[in-house]
Amino acid sequence: MKEKARLMQVAMQTNGKEVKSVSFNFAVVTPLCAGWGKAPLVGGRPNAQSRWLSEIRVGEDGVRELLIRSFEKTTNPQDKGDVRDDMQTLVRQGCTLRLSVTKKTFEFEKEKKDKKGKANQANRLFPDNVDVIQPFTLVKLFLKPNNAAKVESKGDAVTIKQIELLPMTLYAFAGVMRAFPVTMEEQKVVTQHCKTFAPEGSSPCSPYLFGGGEDCMYVRRVSGMLHAEASEDGSGVVLHNVFQGLEDKGPAMDRVHIPADVLRRYTNCHTPERACKLLQLAACCGALGLVIARGFVVVSTVAEGDDEEVLAKRVVYRAAPIIDLYRMLCIDPAKGAEDECLSLLAAAASGEVNRVRSCNKEHGVVLRLDPSDRSLLIYPYAFYQFSEDGKDYMREVSLRVDLTVRTRKEGTGDISDLQLSHVEERVSRYCRIVVDLGPRLTVDGEPIVDEDGQYDNDGIAQFLCLQLNLTAQRSGGLAGDVASSAKVSRKRPAPCTDDVSGLD
Repeated sequence: MKEKARLMQVAMQTNGKEVKSVSFNFAVVTPLCAGWGKAPLVGGRPNAQSRWLSEIRVGEDGVRELLIRSFEKTTNPQDKGDVRDDMQTLVRQGCTLRLSVTKKTFEFEKEKKDKKGKANQANRLFPDNVDVIQPFTLVKLFLKPNNAAKVESKGDAVTIKQIELLPMTLYAFAGVMRAFPVTMEEQKVVTQHCKTFAPEGSSPCSPYLFGGGEDCMYVRRVSGMLHAEASEDGSGVVLHNVFQGLEDKGPAMDRVHIPADVLRRYTNCHTPERACKLLQLAACCGALGLVIARGFVVVSTVAEGDDEEVLAKRVVYRAAPIIDLYRMLCIDPAKGAEDECLSLLAAAASGEVNRVRSCNKEHGVVLRLDPSDRSLLIYPYAFYQFSEDGKDYMREVSLRVDLTVRTRKEGTGDISDLQLSHVEERVSRYCRIVVDLGPRLTVDGEPIVDEDGQYDNDGIAQFLCLQLNLTAQRSGGLAGDVASSAKVSRKRPAPCTDDVSGLD
């Protein structure tokens, strides 16, 4: 904690001026549970008149929210008075919670000791042995209802009591993410609703618990023309054309940055180049979503003819990618066993198929099951667009799903939620998915013919070699369609393959 206090002291210096506190924002992915607190308590125990202090509610639109009530203060700190229904706080999915930290926060934590004189880990606000919480890290926030006396003295009815890091990613919450705000403006409206919420005839009682909103959004499907490139400074990947060509218009973002550690956790690719290929492929298949957060960085500028340095804030957008595995494999989870792709997979698993079977789905999707090599060939009617020698082309995407379940005794890369990963990720139980690209086509879908009248029939085999981790589980698939427009269109380079090294 000494190191944390030192880092905090550095953070408290802004432009040479000391500030009293530093605020941190948390976007609420979903309320998990309501807790066990009741009031009133007599002798530390509930009675027949005791009621829950909090409850989970789910609206008709599927949005989850947590309602927390205050209670009367008693002389015995172990007891609680009656529930105050006029003092309620609402925490809704998608809102922004704010935490203000001072140097005294860490000094107070060091003073909390148990009966043996050791530091009490359970009561610490921040997790032990963690100096930095990286962006897009999932955390569990424990919220504590405060008594009415604190509210009446201009305090919040709810306090963030403890922060716990979760060993998973947003993939584990794919189902509830469908109700997350899809624009910055919507996220601000949700936050303001929570900040100003109060029962009829009462006043809001947690004004400092919530941030300003307009901090993040969930873009459920990005443009198929998305272009990803590794940052020159090695800090991650920069996305361009995120909203290019989509019908719905929203905020124009020329650059969206995925930090290196986020890229590694959310793509399971060991190099930025392979991660870029996976992101562009998912975008072509309409299977790439982004959780985008808006932040600020301080940049220094010097005006021409002036030696004085000026500090200014610049808006930056950072993101975590979410690849919809079901959409990429052309599976509709809502159909269940009636989905054509799932029915073919079930038939192959049961050994009922002894000949090649093909079927067509809507939107031009073609499926082909070959029992001889236990593979499912998927043509998602998706096209990888790129630029070569100053001209625009595209190649049709196909996916070969090897239905053979493979195992590794030395597997060490298991993750807690179901994701695609590159074959270099050492998972213990998996099946392969190999992505091939067809011959070059014009942007109108016409074959390329050279001067001699010969067709270009050269495709790119093993453009990307992936694997599906079968040791993990995941909630329902993603759905929805959100779009905007970018200012500048960036061209992708021609695709190539160097991806077979990971096969074993």
